[in-house]
Amino acid sequence: MQVADNAVTAQPGAGRASLAVENAAMFDFFSIPNALFRFVPGVPAHASFDLIWTGPVTDRKSISDKATGFEGEFVATRATMGWSAQTDAFSFVSDAASTSHSVAAVLGTERNGRFFRGT
Repeated sequence: MQVADNAVTAQPGAGRASLAVENAAMFDFFSIPNALFRFVPGVPAHASFDLIWTGPVTDRKSISDKATGFEGEFVATRATMGWSAQTDAFSFVSDAASTSHSVAAVLGTERNGRFFRGT
């Protein structure tokens, strides 16, 4: 799935970001086991969602692992999300994002592969 540049805003250090996607093409596999093992074929579907990380930052973590070539800066924050999805036979719309409550939300930046600095 490609996301347009203007669909994303981010201030990860402040714990704020947004991602808005409209009618992303995908497949509905009906269940997690079927999505993983494909017991029966999925059906074409489209999904839209609006995800907003709102802050405040409640924790910060820096991770660097030279053995695996991974490092990142992460913050714990809050997030809300509203989404909808539809197939030819079924549709679902969540309650408004403003009514959702996050249990845990993490936002951050990472580097790996050729972008890994090894610090």
